[in-house]
Amino acid sequence: MRGVAAAACLILAMQTSAFSHEVDEYVQAALISIERDHLDVQLRLVPGADVFSQVFAAIDTDGNGVVSDAEKQAYAQTVRRDLTFSVNGKRVTAEIVTIQFPTVDLMKEGIGEIALGFRVPVARPGAHQQFVLENHHQRAISAYLVNCLKPRDTSLHIVSQHRSPDQARYELDYEVAT
Repeated sequence: MRGVAAAACLILAMQTSAFSHEVDEYVQAALISIERDHLDVQLRLVPGADVFSQVFAAIDTDGNGVVSDAEKQAYAQTVRRDLTFSVNGKRVTAEIVTIQFPTVDLMKEGIGEIALGFRVPVARPGAHQQFVLENHHQRAISAYLVNCLKPRDTSLHIVSQHRSPDQARYELDYEVAT
């Protein structure tokens, strides 16, 4: 009986932590997908309740408590400027392809997720490719996560992935079969 109770407590603890959020960090999770001529970077940004006011001040630049479309666009541009993308050793500019913002109330609670999508061109597709992402956005309060999806195109193969200890820097080596 004691073993069943312990197992139930463990399952409950795992479920609770899966749905909880750090209240004092700005969690930024990047998910990368590889295509032959570009990479897509989906960035999910979730300000914890304790850092909401600091993050929101950077978003709501007119201070009216409402996030306008212009403020959403401007914040996406700010985030993009704080990211460094390079392909095969050359810095490239990513296109912003999606911008989604949650309600202000959800962000205040630490559960609202800002979703930004970036497209990174690969100008010179070759057999070996290296992609580097560096995230410098809100470094003092942020926790970073980054990973790559398994390519749908079977001619693309991930060779290696390297992350800095805080995951603010990510290196991806992949190959394109000819």
